[in-house]
Amino acid sequence: MTTTPTPATTPDYIVIGAGSAGSVLARRLTDSRASTVLLIEAGADERPDKIRDPASWASLIGSEYDWGFHTEAQHGLDDRVLVYPRGRVVGGSSSVNGVVHIRGRRSDFDDWAEHGARNWSYDDIEPFMDRSEHLDEDALDTGGVHVSRPFPLSPIAGAVLDAMSEDDRVEEVGMHTMSVLGMERSSAADGYLTPAVRERPALTLLPDATVTRLVIEDGTCVGVEVTVDSERRVLRAGREVLLAAGAIGSPHLLMVSGIGPAAQLESFGIPVLVDAPDVGENLQDHPRGGVTVAVETPTDYVGEGVSGLLSVGATDVQLLFTGVPQYPDTMAGPERGFTLTVSPMHPTSRGTVRLTGPEIADEPAIDPALLATPEDLAVMVEGIRIARQLIAKADLDEWEIRESLPGPSVVDDADLATYARQVTQSYYHAVGTCRLGSDERSVVDEDLRVRGVDGLRVVDASVMPSLVSANPNPTVYTIAERAASMILAAAHDSALRA
Repeated sequence: MTTTPTPATTPDYIVIGAGSAGSVLARRLTDSRASTVLLIEAGADERPDKIRDPASWASLIGSEYDWGFHTEAQHGLDDRVLVYPRGRVVGGSSSVNGVVHIRGRRSDFDDWAEHGARNWSYDDIEPFMDRSEHLDEDALDTGGVHVSRPFPLSPIAGAVLDAMSEDDRVEEVGMHTMSVLGMERSSAADGYLTPAVRERPALTLLPDATVTRLVIEDGTCVGVEVTVDSERRVLRAGREVLLAAGAIGSPHLLMVSGIGPAAQLESFGIPVLVDAPDVGENLQDHPRGGVTVAVETPTDYVGEGVSGLLSVGATDVQLLFTGVPQYPDTMAGPERGFTLTVSPMHPTSRGTVRLTGPEIADEPAIDPALLATPEDLAVMVEGIRIARQLIAKADLDEWEIRESLPGPSVVDDADLATYARQVTQSYYHAVGTCRLGSDERSVVDEDLRVRGVDGLRVVDASVMPSLVSANPNPTVYTIAERAASMILAAAHDSALRA
């Protein structure tokens, strides 16, 4: 595998972003050796110990492997500004996330199809879900992340699991899977860009390179402008450019390249190539709060890996047991204990990604609009109330425990709503900003092609029309697996016509 493209070797495909989606695309498009791919990543090609260790994910926030974004002031959270980590390393956010691996529900994808994303129903994409996962640690190198339940069930986690299992309001209770191999993270880079794949002459990986603009000529995306070692150059693609920079990076690059809401682009002096009003709109994220319990009795292991789904009104609410206390650094809580995390899976709030300047170096304004509607706040309050009830029902008498957050003084609806606004954070599950659909306002069509431009597709979490009732990273793998199949089929059809 070479590390620097040359003018003599124009690749068939340029993939922007070596994250969850980009790694899949690079692997699958070169599996047959019939296509050549240039994979460009703004971050480093590294896998240090703190990336290998799943328990160290929190230490990666704000590190050199994170874009270091922040949100706009969140009006639904008492105007707090939140960190908004995005992976900046080969493997992308799959190299820095919390490795929770839960598939979306059938109803999530059938809802996509019902509302305009035809051919993206559960039955349409289930084979690609299967293709993206390996359960066997000794599996051959065929691509896909390893999925397992690596941790034993601790007595404390088991007691909470039993309480959830015995409550008719909670569904799909159990020990959830994680993207790990043994006790190490299994990222997109690990599962798809294996040493053997990296040696393919058909694949060129270019790390530490920032794509600054899409190159569009006569309505066709023909390549990218990229900065490497402070030198700006133009690299061209023979067939297509595949944008896989994520729900923040993809709309940002589209807009600075002249594809987006005309008024916004014009305000920064960017020539409008395609007036696409929905680029950067429809940002969705899972709010994340919960109930934190201090465990005073010394114990070596509190546990991980227990989850379930509540139905609250018209939405699912994920309950996730975490064996360490989780709460914002603006609040005081225990050092030892656990949190039963509460996360509404289908918030009604919609946010935005918008420009702050005409260059890719101008950090975008990110507003996930967490708890921005009364409906979302009410669901969070009810989820917290039920989480408290479940903890109270759990057989935890063996340990000296106390509810630390929200605490016994918080009882009525008004106080719980105040607490919910204080405790809620982002789950870092941004999707939707380049929405997939069949309507004219959708950013990409059902084959993920950008409307108004030839030779350009978006393949990442940004195309998801709505959130799934799960952590979305597995769905991103699925989207990329299906996209690769579509792209190869299109290339085959083109070759037959020629």
